[in-house]
Amino acid sequence: MPLVIGLLVGLTVLVAGYEALPLRRPVAAAQLRELAGAEEEEVPLLQAIAGMLGRVLAPLLPSTTLASLEQRLYWARFQGQFVGWTGAMFYALVLLLGVGGFMVGLMLFRNRMLLALLVGLVGVLLPYRRLRKASEGALRQIRRMLPDFADRIALEVVGGATIESALRNVLDYPGLLGEFLRRCDLEAGTLGARLLDTARRRAGETGIPELLSLFVKLSEIERQGVDAAQRIVGLAQDMRRIYLSGVRERAKALGGKMVPVLLIFFVLPFIALVVAPLLSGVLKLFRAGG
Repeated sequence: MPLVIGLLVGLTVLVAGYEALPLRRPVAAAQLRELAGAEEEEVPLLQAIAGMLGRVLAPLLPSTTLASLEQRLYWARFQGQFVGWTGAMFYALVLLLGVGGFMVGLMLFRNRMLLALLVGLVGVLLPYRRLRKASEGALRQIRRMLPDFADRIALEVVGGATIESALRNVLDYPGLLGEFLRRCDLEAGTLGARLLDTARRRAGETGIPELLSLFVKLSEIERQGVDAAQRIVGLAQDMRRIYLSGVRERAKALGGKMVPVLLIFFVLPFIALVVAPLLSGVLKLFRAGG
């Protein structure tokens, strides 16, 4: 019992300390400083330490791993988390929390290496949990809203607007997709660039192929200038088909993932709590009758 209480205390301290870390910062202010070329404000101590350690780790990490992580960090930063953090800095944070959790475990459980490693593992998983929650929620929302967003653009173009004007007419679009377009508009206005060009460039950093494909095809339609309204209506229909196809694929994959979940949380407990006692009772009756 003392070990269980100590483990719970250690995990509580680690989680509470992690939640108190300054990982959330005002993202709009950071973007304005970046566009204006202003100096970065003083960073928190933890971020500074992670930055120094990240510079050491960066050459040791595979470029593909860092690129994949950067795409997840993009949407976390978009929501005000991990603003100013690079992929290498994130891995440095994971290392720091893992080692810190392990040290906390050693102090709480002397000569209990396994329990100390367990606390360290929790420290490693905490940043991944926060990043996954922020990024995957954003990715789902963007993919879900893309078909309707393409429909809005198509309606504007059918009504006689140019593609550039259509994008500006849908700046009030709700959710993260509308926020993405508004930030692109802010950047385009600051740099004197076109909104479509800026959105296409930024879409390449999001890690969402469907979003990049939308702006690339809009650029192609604008450049060719032939049957723009009809082609954009077809593009909107294609975006809807792609989304529905992805939903069906994810539903199929979910079915396979649910099998072990049902086995662990339903079938095995049902066997242990219902079937096994029932069989035991039946066997006792047979023995008594024999």
